[in-house]
Amino acid sequence: MLFARCREPLRMATSFVPRSMSSTPQNAGRLLFVVQAPETVDFSEPALPPGLDAEKLHARIAVGLGQMVERGWNADLCLVRPDATAPVAIKRQLATATYDCVVVGGAIRLPARNSPLFEMIVDAVRKSAPRASISFNTRAEDAENLSCDDDTARPDLSPPPALSWGGRWRHPARDSVD
Repeated sequence: MLFARCREPLRMATSFVPRSMSSTPQNAGRLLFVVQAPETVDFSEPALPPGLDAEKLHARIAVGLGQMVERGWNADLCLVRPDATAPVAIKRQLATATYDCVVVGGAIRLPARNSPLFEMIVDAVRKSAPRASISFNTRAEDAENLSCDDDTARPDLSPPPALSWGGRWRHPARDSVD
């Protein structure tokens, strides 16, 4: 299973990103690009662009990664299969670094039959990287439209400093501490 884990495709993806661009990031944020492995995509799906095939999708992914790096992101690629191994692979990859943004590719999000896969992926990201923004693209090469570049897209999900957790949120001035 070539795409069961993200680490194997990452080695392949490094050839897509020119070293000169990756060594001088502008914002040094870390981004994970989650894409369905092109060899597993049903290209007859009407939601996908006509004429797209695995080879063209690989090329588009390479262009997208290059654009992300040009925008200053330290971009990693995670190719997933459209099955229950996808969230496992994403959780494993998210555990390797702190990601500021996770981009979910259009081949996962657009086809209606992929709704369960899309939900599993979003759930895995929210649980494994709760502070990461989640962004979506419609084409692998439309990195200029990602919401990850906007600081307001990264909400601070940590509790307010005055609150504490003990099975429920407690405010020191209003709630008695048991």
